Amino acid sequence: MFKKISLVLIIVALFLITSCEDSMQTSAPPGTEAADNRTQKAEQDKLILSVKTDKEEYFPGEIVKVNIELENSDKKSIAYVRPTPCAVDIDVFIELSNNERIYLNEPGYEPKMCIQTIDTRSIPAKQRLSREVIWDQKLITIPEKMQALPGKYVISTLFNYESGGQVKEIIVLNEIRITGDTKTKVSQEAAIKTAYSNDEVIEWYDSHTGKNLIEEEFGKYFVINKFGKDRIDNITAEKMLLSTPNHETLFHDNMWKINFWAEYGEDPKNIIVNIDAETGDIIEIRKI
Repeated sequence: MFKKISLVLIIVALFLITSCEDSMQTSAPPGTEAADNRTQKAEQDKLILSVKTDKEEYFPGEIVKVNIELENSDKKSIAYVRPTPCAVDIDVFIELSNNERIYLNEPGYEPKMCIQTIDTRSIPAKQRLSREVIWDQKLITIPEKMQALPGKYVISTLFNYESGGQVKEIIVLNEIRITGDTKTKVSQEAAIKTAYSNDEVIEWYDSHTGKNLIEEEFGKYFVINKFGKDRIDNITAEKMLLSTPNHETLFHDNMWKINFWAEYGEDPKNIIVNIDAETGDIIEIRKI
C-alpha cells in the first residue's frame, strides 16, 4: 500500500517538474514577437479603445506597426468633431522629451492640402472605427530625418468626442523599446565619453564655456573675443558664467552622432562627432 502511494507521489512530482520546465520560457530576443503587454485598452462612456503593437522590442530602423480599434458599445451613436474633412478620426503619436510630437500614419501616407471647415462625425451604435499605422523610427530633424535612439518610447492613442454637452477624450498608452542591433557593440554612454575625451572637442568645449569667456576688472565684466574684449552687464555675465555647451546624441546607420552646440563663444558654435557603433572609433569631427 505504501509502495503504491510513494510511486504515485513520485510520478506526480515528476509531472510537476516537467510542467515547470516547460513553462519557464527564456525571454524573447530583441525584435521577436512577444504577446505580453502588446495590447492596451481603455473604456469610457461605452467606448472601448484597444491598441496593439506587433512587438514590444524593435531593432533600430525596424518598422513599428500599430493596430487601433475603437468600439461604440452603446445603444446610441457618439458624435465627434474634427477641424477639417481630412483630419483622422483617431490620433496616434509619440511625444518626445522636447514636447515635439511625431504623428503616426498609414503606410504610404502623404500630407495634402485640405479645406478648413469643421467636420461633424459620429460612430453608430454597436459599430467600430479602426486604423493601422506605422512608425519608421525616424525623428523630425533637419536637414534630414534621423534614426531614433535605442530606448523606451510611448505611443499615445487619443480619441476626442462629445458626451453630455462636453468634449471628452479617451487615451491609451503603449510602451515600446528600441534595442541595439548585433553590430551595436559601443553603448551611447561610451560614445559620449569618447567624444568628450577627444582633444579637438575639449579645445572647442573650453572655448565655448561661459566662465572662460569673461574677465572681471574692478567689479566690471568683459567678454573676450578675437577683437579684444567688450563690456557686458552683470545679468549677462551671470548667465554666461553658468553656461556650458549642450549635446544631443542620435543613432543612424550603426553610427553614434553626437552634436555639441553652445550659446556663447566664437563661430563655429556647433561641433559634430561621428563614432562607429561597432568599433568605437571616431569617423569624423565636423564644425559648423
